Amino acid sequence: MITQTKIRFFIIPMVLIGILLMISTAQAYDYKTYPGMTCKPYFANTSSRIDNRLDGVYNNSATAATWVACPVIRDDKTGTNGFGGTTWVRVYRDGISRTAMTCYLRQQDVLDSTPGTVLGSDSESWTGTGWRWLSLNITGAGRSQNWGPAVMYCYVPPRSKVYSYTVYEETPTDSNN
Repeated sequence: MITQTKIRFFIIPMVLIGILLMISTAQAYDYKTYPGMTCKPYFANTSSRIDNRLDGVYNNSATAATWVACPVIRDDKTGTNGFGGTTWVRVYRDGISRTAMTCYLRQQDVLDSTPGTVLGSDSESWTGTGWRWLSLNITGAGRSQNWGPAVMYCYVPPRSKVYSYTVYEETPTDSNN
């Protein structure tokens, strides 16, 4: 038979666990996911190869690869925790050519005597066909640089696209604004 004592013994710990789980998830990373259509041609003379579609930025050429630049918006102005870890890029590679799909993430320095010095960068290439997540992870000084510009750019093979990308920062972020 279930008694009030047994119910309290079960319910109270479950409520406490639920509260602890809510507190721990409230301090998670600050994720920002961008559609690939926010990426733009890196070189003006290749803009005719790029179609901005609802499902991403697409290289419509059957023969030539092209570069696209994608904005990385960060809102951690005063902290030193910067990037929270891996930036994920969702891509599609057609396989019509042997050209690799390659994406780069770079963190630049604004305090250096030579502005634009790269503090940290990472890249990943892929030569398979179909959908894939590319992972980019800035570590070291580049990861902790909080207000230098960050940029992501991708080399997109023929008939391929950048669908979306997710960037995140360690907390706190928005509270520093």
